[in-house]
Amino acid sequence: MVGGAFVGAMSVDLEDVRDHEAYYDLVSLWARPGASEREKRELVEESFTGGEAYAGERSVLAVVDPMRVDMHNISFFGLHERVPLLPATDTIGSDYFLIHVADKARLPGVMHNRHIVNFHTAERKTDAGFLAYHLRFAKFILSMYYLHFIYERMTSDDPAAIAAIVRESTWQPREPNEATIDSMERAYRRLGGRFTGVADRVAERREALLAEARRDIDDFALLIEAWAPLIEAARGTSVAHA
Repeated sequence: MVGGAFVGAMSVDLEDVRDHEAYYDLVSLWARPGASEREKRELVEESFTGGEAYAGERSVLAVVDPMRVDMHNISFFGLHERVPLLPATDTIGSDYFLIHVADKARLPGVMHNRHIVNFHTAERKTDAGFLAYHLRFAKFILSMYYLHFIYERMTSDDPAAIAAIVRESTWQPREPNEATIDSMERAYRRLGGRFTGVADRVAERREALLAEARRDIDDFALLIEAWAPLIEAARGTSVAHA
């Protein structure tokens, strides 16, 4: 794996409310279960903020910390042919799964400081774009209930082992995620302004969001098991005839 981070706008569009007291309430919801208050504070402080401005070439060969690189500035060799990304729709963050696989499997990586400049499109700032984006962020938070379970148990890049852990994660009781979505709605409501509309939509789609977050993980287990034959079929398919 080779990767860097970014400079510029936050990777998650929350910069306008970063100084609001409810910002912590919202962002800390993606912390692992059982995290201490100090760990949550540190997570919130460094979440979605990118790297330092370029000041000369630097690269390190190491097992790369997933918090130090970003998916829009990364490449893999071979790993993506063994393990797929989550087939999650209407969410963000699912594309970071392979970074965690590389970390947990102790695979070699190169971390560099040629960061890209991040920006948000004008569409993101429209009413429709704003609401759609934050519903994707809501699903990211709900997906972390399952992903933290997986990350804590994953120790290799073996697809069969990962699929078993992914499937096991869906056996967890749903009540903790129900508490998370209720806390999320309250945090969005406290942010006020346009975020009140997000809170309303989260409340309206509460059951659907909870069900979709779990279904995405169920689908992921199936995709992992089907990935090897799909890759083999792709190798034998001529692009010229596609």
